[in-house]
Amino acid sequence: MAITGLEMVDLVREVCHDGGAGPLLLGGAVLGYRGFAASVGAGAAFPYAILSVVHPAEWECGVGGLDVEGRLARTPTASSAGGAAVDFAVGEKLVVLTPHADWLAAVEAHGHGIGEIGGLAAALAGKQAASGELDAIAALATSGFGRGALVQADAAAMRAYIGAGTSSTVGTVTQVAGSGGTTGLTVNGGPVTGAGTLTLGGTLAIEHGGTGAVSAAGARTALGLGSAATQAVGTSGASVPLLNGANSFSATTTFSSNCVSTRVGQAIEVGHYLRADAGYNCRHYYQTGTSTRWDVGKTAAAESGSDAGSNFTFNRYGDSGAYISTVLTLSRSSGLATFGHGVALSSTSAALTVGNGASATLGSVAPLAWVSARANSQSNANTTPQESLRLSWQEGSQDLGVGEGNAINFSASLAGDGTVFYPVCQIASYKEASADSDRRSSLIFSTSDDGTVAVSEKMRITAATGVMVNAVLQPLTDNVRTLGSAASRWSVIYAATGTINTSDARAKCDVAAVDDALLDAWGDVQWVTYRWRDAVAAKGDEARVHVGLMAQGVRDAIDARLGAGAAVRLGLLCCDDLPDGAVRWGLRYDQCFALEAAWQRRRLDRIEARIDALLAGDGHDAG
Repeated sequence: MAITGLEMVDLVREVCHDGGAGPLLLGGAVLGYRGFAASVGAGAAFPYAILSVVHPAEWECGVGGLDVEGRLARTPTASSAGGAAVDFAVGEKLVVLTPHADWLAAVEAHGHGIGEIGGLAAALAGKQAASGELDAIAALATSGFGRGALVQADAAAMRAYIGAGTSSTVGTVTQVAGSGGTTGLTVNGGPVTGAGTLTLGGTLAIEHGGTGAVSAAGARTALGLGSAATQAVGTSGASVPLLNGANSFSATTTFSSNCVSTRVGQAIEVGHYLRADAGYNCRHYYQTGTSTRWDVGKTAAAESGSDAGSNFTFNRYGDSGAYISTVLTLSRSSGLATFGHGVALSSTSAALTVGNGASATLGSVAPLAWVSARANSQSNANTTPQESLRLSWQEGSQDLGVGEGNAINFSASLAGDGTVFYPVCQIASYKEASADSDRRSSLIFSTSDDGTVAVSEKMRITAATGVMVNAVLQPLTDNVRTLGSAASRWSVIYAATGTINTSDARAKCDVAAVDDALLDAWGDVQWVTYRWRDAVAAKGDEARVHVGLMAQGVRDAIDARLGAGAAVRLGLLCCDDLPDGAVRWGLRYDQCFALEAAWQRRRLDRIEARIDALLAGDGHDAG
């Protein structure tokens, strides 16, 4: 009988360069070992272990098998990822068929269950199963009375045997006489219910759930209610207001005068609380007579998580008391205030201020609306601040074409006198149905070249063509920023000419001839043809073949000659970290070509030297 059901084979070890958390493509047997496909049976499961050579911290043990493509299908039992499948980085790793801790634990824990004992089931057939209940009954040291109770035929016989008298079959008792002085009748547990009137011959104490009295007046006195419980003041429903106490009202309560909450001189906070379940309004209403004019409060918007729902609104009502619109909404989740009808500044001296780091959204309240900014540093003889910047909103202006889109214009008073404004820049958005097909669904940024009359387009963002610029595109800081990254690469770069790389001797140091040892190592580098995996996945057989180098091959050839780690000291080899913790290898082909040229030049020099030596030898022999 198999213990683990796993196939064991000796001397099975392969190399793997594949990556990911799924099936791994095996790369062939290690020298002196056998491969998995030639060693294990079809569909067989086997214990495996994987160790990354490039990233030794990545390892995994588990039960595996070969899928229809010959890849290692993994079910990990232990790993550097906490027992989950390791998302291996691309690079060299060893895959071995070997016992591991989980396999050995399964062997040691294996036993033989009682069901595997031959003939035992037939021997026990028809026998009564043992039970703890029978054992407990047999062990009772009961009296004859107890043994007599065990042989009663039914419930009625049991009631007669124990003297239950006239008790009915559902357990009701018509009368119980409590004896023992003042102790009365004690009932443990509950609840105690009755279909009729329960009559007590004495009192039920407060600590036992009663009032401790036999009359209503006595009950009020015993409960400390005094005479308040007899008052019927106001329209508070079933509840009676208590002075200096908390009150709950179950119906509408009307106060004929002011309602004041005060904690003056008590160093205690005071507040009013309106409570309602999520999904229900909770509001204050302000009325003229009995007709509502305004209301404020929590909305019935559902609370769906992430602080959403139960927003706060200000609503207005007409002369008839009918709702008109929401004037202001305060979002609980975002904190944003939304005005239903815009914001009006009361005078020219009023200002709409946006704090540092904050933002404001201006809607199209008119075909041409503007917001001005004033600078205290620019003033006239009367020290009155002058307007220095004007932000205007265009909706279908003549610059864009009526109905074409909208624009925000920034104009400045260059003279600082607040009277004559010149265009500085414009941000325009064109509609999807714009008559100008090149500008449909686009966002266009324009600036003034001379700061006097017109603005010209500098950048266009469209859904069809992406981002286009009509100006020099350059970094703000020299030689600091990259164009893209290892994880966000450009697929193709189209250019009319090649790139210009700085090669100024004044910017370089440690200048030396290329070392012969490095050229010897470069001679071991192999140029290959290949196809990109993502291109094959997308295009199949139509994916094109490329010519080039393998970064890992360049690394291994140089390290083999110059020592481990020598290759990454060279600028031609790049190893970049990715956000998921993996790495991506790359090459600077311009430096690879330069090293290839140096190697070819040395090789040609040596060939020419040998030819010269041979020619010189031939001439001597001829003489």
